[in-house]
Amino acid sequence: MKITINNLTEQYPKMGVKLPKELNQEEFEFVKDNLDLYNEDDTIKKFIDTFVQKLNEVAAKETTTKPKTEKKKESPATKKVTPKKVKKVTETNTTPVEHFTLEERFIKRYFLLDGKLKTKSQILNFIKSLQRAITDKQIRKTSKYADIIERIQKNLIKSYNSISGDNGSIKINLTNESKEKLEKIVGSKKVRLSVTYIKRFIGLYGKETKDKVSRLLGLINKALDNGKIPKGDPYLNQVKSVQKALNSFMKGGDIDVTETELNGLAGIAECSISGFKKKSDLGSAFNKNEVVSSLDLKNASFQTLKFTGMWQKIIGNPEVPFHLMIYGAGGKGKSTFAVKFATYLSKDLNRKVLYVADEEKISDKLKSKFERFKSYNQNLDVSGKVPSCLKSFDIVFLDSVTSMSIQPEYLESLKNENPSTSFVYILQTNKKGGLYGKEMWKHLGDIVMRFEDGVVDVEKNRFGKVGEYG
Repeated sequence: MKITINNLTEQYPKMGVKLPKELNQEEFEFVKDNLDLYNEDDTIKKFIDTFVQKLNEVAAKETTTKPKTEKKKESPATKKVTPKKVKKVTETNTTPVEHFTLEERFIKRYFLLDGKLKTKSQILNFIKSLQRAITDKQIRKTSKYADIIERIQKNLIKSYNSISGDNGSIKINLTNESKEKLEKIVGSKKVRLSVTYIKRFIGLYGKETKDKVSRLLGLINKALDNGKIPKGDPYLNQVKSVQKALNSFMKGGDIDVTETELNGLAGIAECSISGFKKKSDLGSAFNKNEVVSSLDLKNASFQTLKFTGMWQKIIGNPEVPFHLMIYGAGGKGKSTFAVKFATYLSKDLNRKVLYVADEEKISDKLKSKFERFKSYNQNLDVSGKVPSCLKSFDIVFLDSVTSMSIQPEYLESLKNENPSTSFVYILQTNKKGGLYGKEMWKHLGDIVMRFEDGVVDVEKNRFGKVGEYG
């Protein structure tokens, strides 16, 4: 059987051959502990792919060279019966979560290095991926574990510099104090099994085969039957939807999930679905910035939001993602308009929306606006600041970028980091109506609205008409 990342943990113990140093048990443990980072970190992905490839090479070589031998039958009288070992089950005070933060994943990765021999290139790869996350502002100075991340970075650089020669290696030994501190972080949480299976389904979608589907379906069936995914799990219904889709495929049908369902599942698992080639949406099969054939363009379809009522009149039918700029002086109704719009997107269009209320924070004033428009629903979340990860949201409202001291360059980076997310951003003008960087802000928006004296002036609109509305 060919070894893959999906059956690696099951097939490795069955190898039964002497493996080279780079494939030994210690390396396998490192790979196994970092499988959850496979789709998150390019360095880890490359390392695991190389490990699996070399395992298959060894397995193929062993199959062609090993002579067949007849197995001697043991008589009932001489056959030894070995009692089965009973595994001890220990209760741990772990909190079930949807995912580990990026900082926690790096901390876990570093914690698992303890006592292991690592080459210079392996440590350099770790340093590079960590520095990339810091440079891209995925890990910030204000992050919860910023001081620990900084210490890890320094220790890795110190270990790297202590290795002589390009082919040298070093055994990583953490102090007891450091181990205890890191263990409290990595051991306090455990990713829900429901999320793990949803994530595997997301990775399978578009590349499904009967063998892969059967394997995942078997795991889900078993987990549901034995209660490993309990009735109180918040994602039980989503797992059952995945189960239903997999059953349909096994019966000769398709894995039928709507784009909304797929977006919802990807949001739970914090996976990007931008690379999926959906059967009903060829537009997502290529990047908007690349060179494509005009024939591909002819056959492509693009997702648009079908607005109704006042929203269709003012905005039109925007393509996803869209970016809307709202600006004007204080007290002109910008936030009220934005809350009403967020309510429409989340309730009527079933989009996952985040409203970042930096000015009002999570307060009684914000609550009164939500009550006014009956905004409460499961698709609308609120926050007092911009979270580190926005992948689970279709639309993000920033109220306001002025109070957050956000510059156009930062919003541009948010858009680049979240290419499938729409942004609605609000700016305050001064008493004279001035706005710093006005043209740059307008350039970032597909739609630009100015609020003044009870009138909405749509100054720019790539999806509809410009003009004034009461």
